[in-house]
Amino acid sequence: MHKNIPEIVKLITGEIKTRADKVEKWASLKRENEGELRRLLELDHTDMKNPGSLLGFDIDDENQLILLNYTGQAHNELHDVEGGWTQPLRDMRGLVYSFA
Repeated sequence: MHKNIPEIVKLITGEIKTRADKVEKWASLKRENEGELRRLLELDHTDMKNPGSLLGFDIDDENQLILLNYTGQAHNELHDVEGGWTQPLRDMRGLVYSFA
């Protein structure tokens, strides 16, 4: 697992711990942390405007688990980006991680 995955989880679950939180807070969190997400996803070499749109997740708040994945948008866009399929993005495919 890539070393940035725990940091990505910490960034998300620092504010989002339930599905209701995700609905309420994800749009603003990814917008406010655009640069940090670009860094953590190792996309600094690109002009990717909304790196949070490449990242999908679901929350199991009862068990304090987060399921990470890349989005359909990532699948569509990153094939045209030199070095776009970074290791953190590849490692997130279906990754279940505890944030307890």
